[in-house]
Amino acid sequence: MRIGIDTYPLIGQYAGIGIYLYNIIKYLEKIDKENEYFLYAPNAIKSFEYNPKWRIRITKGFFNKSGTFWKQTRARKDLLKDKIDLFWAPNAILPANLPNSIKTVLTVHDLTYVLYPKTLKWDNKIIFPLFFRKSLKKAGEIIAVSESTANEIRKFIPEINNKISIIYEGISGRFKLIDKYEAKKYISKEFNISQKYILTVSTLEPRKNLNNLLKAFLILIRDNPRLDYQLLIAGGSGWRNSNIYKTYQELNLNSKQVKFLGYVHSDDLIELYSGAEIFVFSSLYEGFGLPPLEAMACGTPVVASNIPVFREILGDAALLVDPFAPEKIANAIYRVLTDNALAKNLMQKGIERIKLFSWETTAKETLGIFEKIIRRKNNG
Repeated sequence: MRIGIDTYPLIGQYAGIGIYLYNIIKYLEKIDKENEYFLYAPNAIKSFEYNPKWRIRITKGFFNKSGTFWKQTRARKDLLKDKIDLFWAPNAILPANLPNSIKTVLTVHDLTYVLYPKTLKWDNKIIFPLFFRKSLKKAGEIIAVSESTANEIRKFIPEINNKISIIYEGISGRFKLIDKYEAKKYISKEFNISQKYILTVSTLEPRKNLNNLLKAFLILIRDNPRLDYQLLIAGGSGWRNSNIYKTYQELNLNSKQVKFLGYVHSDDLIELYSGAEIFVFSSLYEGFGLPPLEAMACGTPVVASNIPVFREILGDAALLVDPFAPEKIANAIYRVLTDNALAKNLMQKGIERIKLFSWETTAKETLGIFEKIIRRKNNG
């Protein structure tokens, strides 16, 4: 079987879909010795340069500017030339003009376009209305990263229910328990910050709800002046985030209280999670949500939004709270910071919870979808 993959999400710094795709193809390379893979991308993916079954196809000219542009204009020609049997789109958009001979699988990470369209980047506000619904209907199989996302797809297009499979994302083995004292020392020196800190990790964008987290932190330190903690916000700059900095200024916060770290490399991220007293993820909406699980893997107690996907993914291993209520977020943080028994219980439950999520399992189940659709093709 000749499998084509859109690897445009691997451009630049990995986040979200890039992390998902990188880990799956890393394990597919290890476990799949039968099939051939063709990775379509604007630049070489060095990890696979020397594996004869994994071929890099560099898209040139205008096509290396946009994965969507390549898919809707050049993909058909490239896939037919490579005699692709199956094409996988890990970011929910398929080429519109593929022949029926090329079977398709797409992964849906969330339905932000449907549920929170105002939080999208300008380009996605154009792309998703044009191609998302058509891609869902055209796909031979759809992978949803959670039951929550699958339910949202079913409500959006009920008639495609029979081709949805749920495959959870995984947690890298790199995120693990390390010495917290040493982690705190390292982070304090590396980022010039306090050794007592509360952490969140997310791209700076509207649905991450950082405005309410900033308000919650102000309530926390205002009502509990003896608590000497700094809030660290780690993550690259996304879109429509000027309001976050505006809120920061309006609340009269300063860098000794709240510090924006920008994008943090995964090596430092392990230390950052490990040194935190508590990890907070107050997102309004997610399709899955890796950061709270990564924090759990590093032994840090988690406070997260009480939204459907976190009730599913995190269960009782996190303290779940209303993301629209800053005072409730502040109270939850206070409880974990001041109740050692609660913090220890969350830490222990978190360590057990992350055993449910493995990238190797994700890759095996994804390969199972590929094989299922090709068997169906071969059987007529």
